Amino acid sequence: MGGDTYRVVQSALRKALLTRFDYPLLARRRGWEGRVRVALMVEPDGGLRDMHVVQSSGYQVLDEAALEDLREVGKLPEAYAWLGGKELAVILPIQYRLQ
Repeated sequence: MGGDTYRVVQSALRKALLTRFDYPLLARRRGWEGRVRVALMVEPDGGLRDMHVVQSSGYQVLDEAALEDLREVGKLPEAYAWLGGKELAVILPIQYRLQ
């Protein structure tokens, strides 16, 4: 599977996260920012599994929020067309930045 497929799936994950993205209140109040890198498997049908943090933001509350938001995404139905019956390992950086 080529890099184009990887980028398309990564982009779809980012887009799906936008509707579920939650910046934890505790982190906002304390001014905590950071980037969490989450590894996961995208199954041939678009299901998401085996999510885990591979690089912490330095704040457990942000790391846990990233995993929870991805769990809420749950599935990328359109991935079926991109993956050709194969699963895909993805690392997704999730940025927490106060505006």
